[in-house]
Amino acid sequence: MCTGKICKNSLDFAQPILIFPRSFKNSKPKPEIKGVTTMPKKKALDAGKLIKMVQDEVSAAEIMKKMGFKTSTQLKAAYMSALVAEGRVPAIKGGRAGKKADKAKSLKVGKRGSIIIPAEVVSEMGIGADAKFTVRKSKSGLALKIAE
Repeated sequence: MCTGKICKNSLDFAQPILIFPRSFKNSKPKPEIKGVTTMPKKKALDAGKLIKMVQDEVSAAEIMKKMGFKTSTQLKAAYMSALVAEGRVPAIKGGRAGKKADKAKSLKVGKRGSIIIPAEVVSEMGIGADAKFTVRKSKSGLALKIAE
């Protein structure tokens, strides 16, 4: 039997308490789990207004007060976003979705201890017959670099 907001059933003791705000009475309710917070929505930013204020050399404190920023870091991030949105500064490319590394090629060690580099790699990198290399031991193995 349920009374009020909490069900007193012997099977419901392990379930979280769900609270439905009264404003959602006629619409589909979205339950709020007690103790869970949600992030506030991002403020709408007037990019043109912010850029104009910066160009007019308005002080950072005054811009923060008018635009509702709490810290100078928020102001700087919003200014950069505004410049990117207006197309005045290119967006930063990067992250892990950038250029992927080439597949590793395997090398062989000949009978006399010489390292054999595949012909495909030699032609791709433009390595000549008398090319010299430096070899360095690293944490992951050996590092082979063309000497100049």
